[in-house]
Amino acid sequence: MQDYFSVETLRELDWGAELFLIVTLTLLFRLIAMRALVVLARHFEKTANVWDDALLEAAKRPLSSLILVFGLLAAIGVSGVEVRAQLALAAGCDMVLVCNDSEAARRVADYLENNPEQRSEASDRRLAEMARNEEVVNYHFADSSRWSRAIQIIKSLPAS
Repeated sequence: MQDYFSVETLRELDWGAELFLIVTLTLLFRLIAMRALVVLARHFEKTANVWDDALLEAAKRPLSSLILVFGLLAAIGVSGVEVRAQLALAAGCDMVLVCNDSEAARRVADYLENNPEQRSEASDRRLAEMARNEEVVNYHFADSSRWSRAIQIIKSLPAS
């Protein structure tokens, strides 16, 4: 039973199945936690102390939200960068930025090159309009002191 929920087993599944499994487990865990709070509330009702009831009532929403947020983070973590790029484009983004991870940037570029259907005519028009924008195109980075300093720092880094 333990092998079914290992990271290696999840990675072998298609991302849709992984996502379904994580969402299902998140909702199941939330259901169990909320039921446990209901049982705990029954026990606390029998006590004369009002603070335990207040604390339990105050904990319900944050606990529920916390479980859902962790489930969402797990779903994002399981999906590959290609899936996140695909979802961003499907949501209407014109560009996908991948920062500080050259391997992930290469994977996204390869994915988009091999899947031209991800592009839309509307997005291509907006990108072409942006390229025609004189302010963006004619900005002289070389004249900027920050640009020059960044180039110096990059050139001083050891080659990997």
